[in-house]
Amino acid sequence: MISEPGTGPANGRGPHHTMPYGGGGSVDYQDMLAMVGAGSAHPGGMATTHRWMESIDWRPSMRVLEVGCGTGRTLVELVRRHGCLVTGVDIRREMIRKARLRAKRMGCEGRFLVAPAERLPFEDGAFDLVLTESVNVFCHAPDALAEYHRVLVDGGQYLDVEMVLLQPVSEEWKRTVRKLYGVRQVPDMAGWKQMFRQAGFADVRVLFTCPVRPEDAVAVESSHPDPVDVSTPGAYRDPRVIRLLEANARWMEAHHRPLGYATFLCQKRQPVPSAPPDILDESRGR
Repeated sequence: MISEPGTGPANGRGPHHTMPYGGGGSVDYQDMLAMVGAGSAHPGGMATTHRWMESIDWRPSMRVLEVGCGTGRTLVELVRRHGCLVTGVDIRREMIRKARLRAKRMGCEGRFLVAPAERLPFEDGAFDLVLTESVNVFCHAPDALAEYHRVLVDGGQYLDVEMVLLQPVSEEWKRTVRKLYGVRQVPDMAGWKQMFRQAGFADVRVLFTCPVRPEDAVAVESSHPDPVDVSTPGAYRDPRVIRLLEANARWMEAHHRPLGYATFLCQKRQPVPSAPPDILDESRGR
């Protein structure tokens, strides 16, 4: 669901709405986002990103993984602001190509790989922070969350900006959001918290919540313009892109009211140290 003009979520999965056009082939919603070079596709855009950044205790050379990184705007921002060692993954090769291009143009180092959220190609405990911005609604969330937990160090943090339902919705609402965007599920606040805890996360906190308001999009984009244009030349003139953007605008106007978004911060538990053998032996003898 596009929250800024010409942008949207970056790591979609599922049965997407496709728009065949002449000899150009079919373009689904996520292909369209790659074509336009979406830089801040998640709800609230870079205003939301800058807001949650204030809640993290940044350290030099902090190892950060973004799953569903899209064209890499958030990770490049973390390199420039905080000197993080960043890695981004996305299932779209075109997104990864443009993330590398963005990093090069901005003079930033980073690793960008094609990989699904549910099967991350990293060792256990490889990162200090894992982040996702409007990704889990598009993938098999329980498997993805288990992977985020696995690749975090003990005591590491997981940051998630996610769509949430504010009220019950009809089966028709679910059908249309699945058809257009490829969304698999949109839980309510309690549903997300339950999934985080089932994946093993502790100290699940909600940093802030906001309603989804289409009228906010222009203000967000104008106040946080993308410094790098990685759009495919002519993308906004492509009839396939135009049709999908128009379909998004119609859907948001008709169906956005049950939607909000929340920013969650979770922590991977530190292991409980075991008592030394001599203490255990002494306690048994009492």
